[in-house]
Amino acid sequence: MQIKLKNSKLAMLFPEGYMVEKYMSKTYRDIGKQLGVKDHEVLKEFSSNSNNIAAIYLTSTENAMPFGDTKKVIDEIHESLEENQGLIEVDSGKSPRGWDYIYSIVKTYDERIMGNNYFLRLNIGNPEEDIEINAYFYETGTTGMRDAIGSNFASVVTY
Repeated sequence: MQIKLKNSKLAMLFPEGYMVEKYMSKTYRDIGKQLGVKDHEVLKEFSSNSNNIAAIYLTSTENAMPFGDTKKVIDEIHESLEENQGLIEVDSGKSPRGWDYIYSIVKTYDERIMGNNYFLRLNIGNPEEDIEINAYFYETGTTGMRDAIGSNFASVVTY
């Protein structure tokens, strides 16, 4: 599935099975307002292993993670982790089209469901714009697939 924000030059390809959430819940509208976001999309995908929701929006360089500075991102995440959370991965680089990217994946143990949830934060940017993707992967059914799903989502292809 290809997604292009209205005010962006970046087109993104997302894994098969995701659908645009046309009737965003009040929660996503409120998050967008708090972030000052006007141009955004929300994707969803539900499988037998997880419920996945991703918010994609234009952001500013000031609000994006610092491209190329994985140590700073790791240090900031470690400072904010709760005892039921762990940092899975932080990586940075350039897309095939030369766009900068940086992402982090944090795992949270949810005692209520006795399972894990994953949060991906991904920033993609060039000198003209920065995009942020916040994706949540909630375990359902048999565990063990979310690491692969989160990593697959982090590999969004840009062109």
